[in-house]
Parts: sequence; structure tokens; C-alpha cells
Amino acid sequence: MYNPSAYRPLRVSVKETRCTAWLWLAPRT
Repeated sequence: MYNPSAYRPLRVSVKETRCTAWLWLAPRT
């Protein structure tokens, strides 16, 4: 069962997690 309205927030949270991880890891590189 595919539910676009349920999938969209998941994708947004993944994008936010990547952005946060990049910002958190960037000063350590």
C-alpha cells in the first residue's frame, strides 16, 4: 500500500537528518 501523504513527511525528515548530519560532521572534517 502506497500512501503519498504518509511518505512525504518521511522524505522531509530524511532530508532534515542529512542536513543536520552534514552540519554536525562538517566542522570535524
